[in-house]
Amino acid sequence: MKRRFLSYAVAVALLCGMYSCTEDINLDEVSKDIKHNISLIIPVGTAEATIEQVIDNLKGDEVRKDVENNTCYMHFEDSMVINDTISRFNHGASISKVYLVKDDPQCPKPLGTKVAQGSQFTLTQNLQYDFDYDEYNAITGALQQRVDKIVVSKATVYVNFTFSNLTFGGSQVTASVSFPEISELQGQSWSIALSEGGTNFSWEINTPFTVNFAEGGNFTKMKIEYKFVAGSNLYLYENSSINQPLIKIDFIDFLKAWGFFGKSDQFTQDDKVVPVPTSLFSRPVFKNNNLLFHSPEVIFNFKSNVGVPLNFEVEEIKAVDANGEERYASFNGNKNYVMPLDEAPIEGGVSSNSFLFNRENGGTHQLFQIKPEKFAYKFNVKVRQKEGVTKHFWFRPTNVDVKLLVKLPFVFDPGSQFVYKDTLMADMAELIGNEKLPEEAVINLIKIKFDNTNALPCKAMASAYLLDSLDNVLYKQENVTIEAGATDANGLVTNPTFSKFSLDFTGDQIESIMNMKKVVVESYIQADDHPNAPLNFRLNDFLTSRVSVFAQGGIDTSKSNK
Repeated sequence: MKRRFLSYAVAVALLCGMYSCTEDINLDEVSKDIKHNISLIIPVGTAEATIEQVIDNLKGDEVRKDVENNTCYMHFEDSMVINDTISRFNHGASISKVYLVKDDPQCPKPLGTKVAQGSQFTLTQNLQYDFDYDEYNAITGALQQRVDKIVVSKATVYVNFTFSNLTFGGSQVTASVSFPEISELQGQSWSIALSEGGTNFSWEINTPFTVNFAEGGNFTKMKIEYKFVAGSNLYLYENSSINQPLIKIDFIDFLKAWGFFGKSDQFTQDDKVVPVPTSLFSRPVFKNNNLLFHSPEVIFNFKSNVGVPLNFEVEEIKAVDANGEERYASFNGNKNYVMPLDEAPIEGGVSSNSFLFNRENGGTHQLFQIKPEKFAYKFNVKVRQKEGVTKHFWFRPTNVDVKLLVKLPFVFDPGSQFVYKDTLMADMAELIGNEKLPEEAVINLIKIKFDNTNALPCKAMASAYLLDSLDNVLYKQENVTIEAGATDANGLVTNPTFSKFSLDFTGDQIESIMNMKKVVVESYIQADDHPNAPLNFRLNDFLTSRVSVFAQGGIDTSKSNK
């Protein structure tokens, strides 16, 4: 009968479980003429670990391959859309006007005499409402803001009416307000009955409208018509007036604005917390390791539809671990960094800007001297003056689209440490075929042999633990050195190194080791081989270990002659 032995991959792995292979050993074909000395080498398998296999086995999106450059990197990303909180266009000016009725040609004459009861007449007041958007520097007189045109989706108008030396005497007085220069509001007016003691009037304009401003101010015409139906005792005098101590257009919700918006006020500000994906450092192959990434990349990508140049200022970027320990990015010793964003090139278009922070620009390697659970950054966005740009546009909704990408290339600083354990089923009795051996057979020596090839840029310390069915340690061999591959000045492997070690068992040890059911292999890789150079891991870097069991024995003739 042909006996088949399943070979188990006794893996010395860089970061993850490896693949095994199988071979058939037919013990029934071992010559029956061998009577005394028998030696048998049983190939268990070859454990092979390339960086590419490591990534493929992770079965996630956090680690990606860069096949073109023969490397890989961990990554995660986040995004947000910034809308402005600027209120500079939300409020028009408060103005106060006095209207003398005698100045209106429709005013009944002569003044000072009673107006005939039932008489109807209309007095018209034309005035200029000032939105008061234009601004100049109080010291230098330089223009800071000029609004040429604005599109408003809605606004609220407030008017307060009071009267001086004007007695209604039972008259009905109605005020109607309109805006004759605003085309979208043509034919619309807002009316209210006035009281002799004064009247507050407000209304919301819900019709979107456009206001074009002439050079030299932010004015638009406003028309108020006062319709009188005279009562029994209406008198108008030389100094009779209608006063508006308050006229204000407020709560302006603008959609679009054109002009020059050079005032460097706040666009928006916020604190942003970016959780690190829980699977990134919590995988068993990562969580017990010390990964000192040489030059992590933190990339900000911006797209803006704002027709105004902006400054995106990061006040700080920090990483925080589970214990609250913090590490900060550093820009020439400072926590803050200003990223200038271009204005959108055309109405309806977007501008694009990208900024890269790394070891040299930001000291990003410091962020990963801990195992971060989250990233946090504070930022503010302000309007920026740009030389030669005097015409801007501002459309709402404003969208500054921010995408944050954190990229961790597999290039490590000295001191990085990797630990990985792999448990493999390996029943020694089945491997040796103990149940099929003749009664006279005696095993004198068992060797578990490891032939290693290291094409990694750092050495490995391998430890092997042989366990029984209850996971008791039958034997352990710790800290066997597997030397690093030969590297160049850039930390890239140029040639692999070869090494061997074996676990030898004789005498009473053999009886114990025949109870082996599992092999636990722990690989400890420490990047200290080249203290002055970063270590580059490429996709085709590898560590292999060819494992075999050597058994030597013979026939106890004293047993066979009984």
